[in-house]
Amino acid sequence: MSPELFIVVVGLSLALFYQWAFRVLPREQWQFLAAIPGRKGEDGSWVGTNLTGYGLFTALAIAIGVAMLMVLLAAAGVDGRATISLLVVILGLAIPAARLSAWLIEGKRHTFSVAGAVFIAGVTLPWLVALWNRLPASVAGSSVPMVRFCAALVVAYSYGESIGRLACLSFGCCYGCRISSLPPRLARFFAPLAVVFRGETKKVAYAGNAAGLPLVPIQALTATVLGLIALLGTWLFLSGHDRSALFVTLTASQGWRFFSEFLRDDHRGGAGKVSAYQLLAVGLIIYLFIAVQLFHDPVRVRPDALVGVLYLWSPSRILSLGAIFLFSLHYFGLSEVTTSSIAFRVRHDRI
Repeated sequence: MSPELFIVVVGLSLALFYQWAFRVLPREQWQFLAAIPGRKGEDGSWVGTNLTGYGLFTALAIAIGVAMLMVLLAAAGVDGRATISLLVVILGLAIPAARLSAWLIEGKRHTFSVAGAVFIAGVTLPWLVALWNRLPASVAGSSVPMVRFCAALVVAYSYGESIGRLACLSFGCCYGCRISSLPPRLARFFAPLAVVFRGETKKVAYAGNAAGLPLVPIQALTATVLGLIALLGTWLFLSGHDRSALFVTLTASQGWRFFSEFLRDDHRGGAGKVSAYQLLAVGLIIYLFIAVQLFHDPVRVRPDALVGVLYLWSPSRILSLGAIFLFSLHYFGLSEVTTSSIAFRVRHDRI
């Protein structure tokens, strides 16, 4: 399978999905998937725990990002055992870091930060691969090419971050500036693209008091830009340009994070114009540029996308992706900042 065919298929799938998501997810009814009854209140209703669309799209983003990582590395001939083992460790570090970094930087104990998770994963990644390559061959199998693994992970992250922005559209978080607050030229540019959120339980309503107002569609812009960056990185990777795939995708994705936060209006921690997350993005670019120079892959290969797709197409790997999806849905989807009241009754007209 040629890199171009693979990219066309993935790109069209994302485009169709995003065309639907950008239109419907800001609506009120797309914030919650279900309410799970817990304890019974004094008025006879049940206090519910809400399962959110944020959790659904975050879980989908993680599962697709993992799937893309497996496809790319299998296409490049990287041992599957090493991929899965390193991935488990990386997710084990990154998922808790999403909550911990939001607490440390924003002072919020009941929310998540993708930027913090990405920074922790990026800082530890080269050394995890180096440590893996020092294990006995009977345990680790063949060694893992450092640059190739880092490149595939950064490309896969870009897909995940792109799809993950749909979670923000659903929950109304990570919202953009009000169109009315922009300079006239920017206001005229963004006005036809503006997003309007509905629902008083959206974060944009209770934290930003901006429900019903035209806002910069920063979530949709980020999903689109990162999707294009991921496609470019995929083409470079499948064309055998590992270092270019790594550095172009890393610089573009983290550069967009730095720039895009100037168009956001949600609280990012601190009072300065440049947030801690923007500094983390720049720091990650510099860090990985330096760290990767210490390692050199032994030989250049030309990956085959079809080999990667066929590697993924097995019951055990599909079930593993399903397990990752369900764990992520539970971890990110059970809302701690909203609640619900549930009442049950009998339909006597149907007895």
